[in-house]
Amino acid sequence: MASGKTISIGRRLVIDADVGGRLVRPPSFGDPVEKLRCYDALEAVEKSGHTVVLSNDIEVQWNRLRGYGLQWMATMKSRKRTLHLGSVSSSRCCDMSTKHLLQNDRVRAIRDCHLVAAAAKTDKIIISCDKTARVSFRKLCEKWRSIDSICWANPEIDEDVVRWIEAGASGHNAEVLGFLLRQP
Repeated sequence: MASGKTISIGRRLVIDADVGGRLVRPPSFGDPVEKLRCYDALEAVEKSGHTVVLSNDIEVQWNRLRGYGLQWMATMKSRKRTLHLGSVSSSRCCDMSTKHLLQNDRVRAIRDCHLVAAAAKTDKIIISCDKTARVSFRKLCEKWRSIDSICWANPEIDEDVVRWIEAGASGHNAEVLGFLLRQP
């Protein structure tokens, strides 16, 4: 490039509304560290040039929010940093969950199949605070290998999520759903 500037091409990230739902207002001194991490993760997405993936189902969840989370999403939309997929079928995910998971895991997985379906159509990255769903989908990877390359980062418990987002949101094997299956 003649200008010498590097153009950063962001990733397409599926961000569960539970990340924005943790934030009625920007965090302040004394707030729980989990809330700070969610705020920092959203700020990193905004500053790092990534795009937020929305399906109809994901957008409905974000539109239910109040406060900072809703404001953050409005900012991303106004900056044209959202990719709307429209209606995305999660029926395959629901079918596989019903067929291969026990009752508790099945319920957790089916609740978030819309995230997996949207991630599968884009860059295979989910940012969500739902640790029980992540565990359920890891179990499902044993039977449904097509989701084992989806990355699921949880800003509440994963201390390095912000650095990972700032660095381009790739190559974070510890969070890849099927990673445990590939271990010796």
